[in-house]
Amino acid sequence: MTECKGERKRAYAPKTRSGCKTCKLRRIKCDEAKPACKRCTSTGRQCDGYAVSQNALVSLRPVNILPKEPLNTIIGARGLEGQLNFFADQIAPKIAGFYDDLDFWKVKVVQLGHTEPAIRLAIQAVSSLHAEVEKAQGNTIANVNPTILRDYNNAIRHLVQSSSDPLYVKAVVVALFVCLEFLAGNEDAAAIHINGGLKLLQDWKTRSKSQSPDSSSSSNSSPRSGTDSEQDLMDDLSSTFSRLALHSKVFGKRMLWIDVPGTERAHDYHYLFETMNQARDEAFAILDEAIDFISRGTPVSYTEQGVDESFYAEQRVLIARTLQWRKSFKEFSRREQMNFTQMQIRAGNMVQCLIICTYIWACTCLSPYEEDYDKFTPEFQEVIDLSRTIVEIPQEYLCNNIGRFQIDMGLIPALHLTGTRCRVPSIRQAAVEILSTHHWREGLFDSFRSSQFIIMCTKLEEAAKQKLMGLEPHELADYLPCEGARIHFVGVDKQITNEKGVDTLLHSFYSKPYGAFGDWHVQQCHLPASPLSVNIANPSPTELQAVPHSAYQMPHMYVGTQKKSGSYSHQKDAAFCPEMLGNGTTERNQTKLMNVMVHSDENMEFTVPHNVTQTLGETSNGMFYMHLVGATPLVSQWLQPQKHTHSVLL
Repeated sequence: MTECKGERKRAYAPKTRSGCKTCKLRRIKCDEAKPACKRCTSTGRQCDGYAVSQNALVSLRPVNILPKEPLNTIIGARGLEGQLNFFADQIAPKIAGFYDDLDFWKVKVVQLGHTEPAIRLAIQAVSSLHAEVEKAQGNTIANVNPTILRDYNNAIRHLVQSSSDPLYVKAVVVALFVCLEFLAGNEDAAAIHINGGLKLLQDWKTRSKSQSPDSSSSSNSSPRSGTDSEQDLMDDLSSTFSRLALHSKVFGKRMLWIDVPGTERAHDYHYLFETMNQARDEAFAILDEAIDFISRGTPVSYTEQGVDESFYAEQRVLIARTLQWRKSFKEFSRREQMNFTQMQIRAGNMVQCLIICTYIWACTCLSPYEEDYDKFTPEFQEVIDLSRTIVEIPQEYLCNNIGRFQIDMGLIPALHLTGTRCRVPSIRQAAVEILSTHHWREGLFDSFRSSQFIIMCTKLEEAAKQKLMGLEPHELADYLPCEGARIHFVGVDKQITNEKGVDTLLHSFYSKPYGAFGDWHVQQCHLPASPLSVNIANPSPTELQAVPHSAYQMPHMYVGTQKKSGSYSHQKDAAFCPEMLGNGTTERNQTKLMNVMVHSDENMEFTVPHNVTQTLGETSNGMFYMHLVGATPLVSQWLQPQKHTHSVLL
């Protein structure tokens, strides 16, 4: 286990735009030594000197830097020692998580909170709700502090009444609102705020380009509280909102697009990383393109007409980008590894997990066959290995320094894909174990929800494998699920509260036992909704004895053991065995699913026509989300039981 007490922490230093041209091009901090900076000369580079300072545009206008007094002194002097100090010291580091975004959350946002009432109120609301989440017993938030809603509404009222506020003030408030909705698990409200923030950034870019150089003196254009410059602040906001938009895209929401400063757009995609955050932003830019591509390409792959060559050309470019990113990141790590803190190392491992999964998605999204994922077992294992280096942090340190919530994507989506798309039992079990080390959230992603989701997919696939392939119980561990047993997509619909007061969501699991272009086979069941917003009793001990003290695993998951030879057979009988599904007979499932089923007679199976695949894609931008964590395509509107009704395979 790695102890983190003695790790090196980077001291805060404000950004500057007065560095030499070479350091600016390399996107690193310049020491500004004259006539040539030591940062260049010490590495054998030629220092190209310094540009003449000028006020070219409003977006480049420098403003006063932070006051010289310590942060606590400033807060105390202004009477804001309470919530602002709490946010700066306790909340901001946890929101940033493993990523080095403290310059934005801890410094700039807090400094703006000194003079901007709307920002201060939004900070108070986020701080209060974050504290409720952190102190929640088990999965329960008992009585939410009523001041949270009051501060939220007051912040909105300040924004509405203060129409003269600069756009960056509104954008910071909206970013805090997104954080608040993420904490509350409100997907739709978060998406509305994210799109609102993106629109503000677009308006700012348009306004900045139209400003003449002389207009930089406008009183409405400079930050009123002392961040580095409006350009720096808006660059940070652009990067933040572009990453926030990914959450909503993955969850099936349509987002506006903004350019992120510093991310590459060259066709050769030769990346040169100088900071971990730059590598992260490039990875998220690739993931952003992948989401758009997968949401368009996956529905096409299920059509009998096949995939157009233009899709394959786009796929090759996307794959090349992911491979080049990995190559550049290895060079960056080899060059800078001696300077990395333990947190930066783990942040790098986290980003690598995301880019590996992006690579797997890109390679498989144009195929209707789930068995194509079996080619990527080494990549899935790498995700597990990298993830373990992160969760090996002592849990006390993890909870105190990272907490139960961070705003950016991290491990959960990568482990979710690994657990649902890799059918090797040992890897699936490892994904559940890692997600169950403690309960945490990354934006809209929830480790509890993902772990139970993987368990349910495994239960359904293992049961279908036994039935379709005619296996005896002792043979199950020797075979991976056949193609017809594998879950392709999952729809989520209809929230219901059961007799225990648990909010549940109706999940529809789609498989293809009738062939790749046959009808969809749908199995429906209820799983718990957000565990941080409802009362959910801790489940009974899990069969996964490797993590006996976890309160977040669900019971009765079948986990096979890998054969000593390390090989599996993919088929025993035919890959598609529709005749084994029965002849319209119905069997009542006698056990309540996952101990949280509303009524066992609500568990049902049916088939729907193959052509609804396109409807899935047209209903929302959520095909990628359905591929990953389940979507809300309002399946009840168009999924009606057809000619086949089959027994529940549980």
